[in-house]
Amino acid sequence: MERQLAGERDFALWSARREAFAAYLSTIEHLRVTFNHAVGLAEAHYVEGRNTAARGQEAKEALDQQHKDLLLAQATLHLTVASSEVDEVEALTEMATGLISGYDDFVEHLGGGGHCDENALFARERALKEQVAAWAQRAGHQLQGEAVRSVRPPAS
Repeated sequence: MERQLAGERDFALWSARREAFAAYLSTIEHLRVTFNHAVGLAEAHYVEGRNTAARGQEAKEALDQQHKDLLLAQATLHLTVASSEVDEVEALTEMATGLISGYDDFVEHLGGGGHCDENALFARERALKEQVAAWAQRAGHQLQGEAVRSVRPPAS
């Protein structure tokens, strides 16, 4: 009975970690895709002269909301993962935050004010994409390893 309870507890903890990882991954990827959409709308508006201002504002509001959601997902991870794992997630969140700041500079630049190194901004987006993919792979391997350990009987 005690062994069954321990197994159920381990499974519950593993499930909570899996859900926290999945929520964070989903949120940061959604933020990145929305960033690219917002950039496209800004370029269409300022460079191509299309009237996309309202859709661009909606995309910016969605980007800001996803940033808030990302901070919430990061806070949830604090409850379920080791501090070393949180450090990596915090670094990803900082990269995403920088991307949003860069987007604001990009739009200001397209509107005729300020300076923005577009190549650097797009390189940061690619770097975020690559870092998120690497983190997701490591997190997946870790979760798979935990799942295997939780179903094995303890060594006697």
